Amino acid sequence: MTSLGRAILAPALLALTLLAGCTAATPAASSVDDDETSIESDAPADDSAVDSAPVEDSEEAPAPPPPAPSYAPGDAFNETCSVAWPSAPQVTATDIQITSYCPNVPSSFPVVLVVYGDPSLPITPSTSSFQVSGVVYGSDVSQAGMPYLIVIADEVRL
Repeated sequence: MTSLGRAILAPALLALTLLAGCTAATPAASSVDDDETSIESDAPADDSAVDSAPVEDSEEAPAPPPPAPSYAPGDAFNETCSVAWPSAPQVTATDIQITSYCPNVPSSFPVVLVVYGDPSLPITPSTSSFQVSGVVYGSDVSQAGMPYLIVIADEVRL
């Protein structure tokens, strides 16, 4: 188990350890004395049954789900997108800018502008979708008032 996994699971393991120790301290046989209002137990009086050391388990717990992607500047971007036709990609001497729709990106960004440093990318209207890997550069709002995300792509796979 990795140190990150141990750090995430440590509170849960401690709680399980404490619960396991508490079952040993539960009254096995209780009796109520009529003369006094005390409860007697066959369990040990001290807390030595409670062990705070993590329980070593032969099976590792399943890994926690991956965190939801973030779309802040500098964050990694890895999504499947499609060209938002009829807006054609803009080709310059140094790059291609593709106005895209990426279904897994939050609806707060209905459009993703993908900037890729290969102006010869053979993208056509018949290209149904493509995989974009890169970095979020930022976001902006179009003149029409539509917010969009800007991604600088390291790789575009058709």
